[in-house]
Amino acid sequence: MSIAIITNTSENIRGLTEVTLPHKRGYADRHGYKLACYEFDYQRYNEVVVDSLRFILNAIKANDVVMTCGADVMFTNWNIRIEDVLLDGDHIVMARERTRWWPINDDVMIWKNTPTTVAYYERLIEDFEIWKKYPWRLQAHIWNLMVEEPEWSSCIRLVEPEVMNAHPSRWQLGNWVMHIFDMSIEEKIKQAKTIAEHWPTGNPIWKLESNDVRPGVI
Repeated sequence: MSIAIITNTSENIRGLTEVTLPHKRGYADRHGYKLACYEFDYQRYNEVVVDSLRFILNAIKANDVVMTCGADVMFTNWNIRIEDVLLDGDHIVMARERTRWWPINDDVMIWKNTPTTVAYYERLIEDFEIWKKYPWRLQAHIWNLMVEEPEWSSCIRLVEPEVMNAHPSRWQLGNWVMHIFDMSIEEKIKQAKTIAEHWPTGNPIWKLESNDVRPGVI
């Protein structure tokens, strides 16, 4: 099975990528996945987003499975494979977001190469003129399609954040993916360095040594 992980970076988040990309590469190498990181200028979002979507669509067509994730995403349990998360009949897998009022998060998604997935992705590109002015752009459009065209959006299976979109405030040791969002870039880098330092090979164990007289419990 051909599986690829696709992420991106930009000048403004270079410091974060320097921490998270090598960590992603370690995970990809562990399981024999391809890894691609492309430049994305968030300051020129509407000018470059369609080309980036076409790049991902071509990757979907060229592989069996593609997982897309942002620079602020880290694999925190390398024992879990992408194919372990997929179910028979899946086309697209997306995580809910339960930190505040917004219901979904498109920064971590799995796309299985099926005619249904390709048709859905092509629809997203075709609808650019609709969603280009939404505050959260494509993510808002995906949600609107779920509400307004549920049959069209039935190809998306929603999973809980703990499956592949755990915010640091909800993340637990053993979770597969941490998504370091809703904080400053400085805080993101700090959080990413902590993960990379404690779990450089993605093995979710805890062997921190302590000189305390008693265990750290009440």
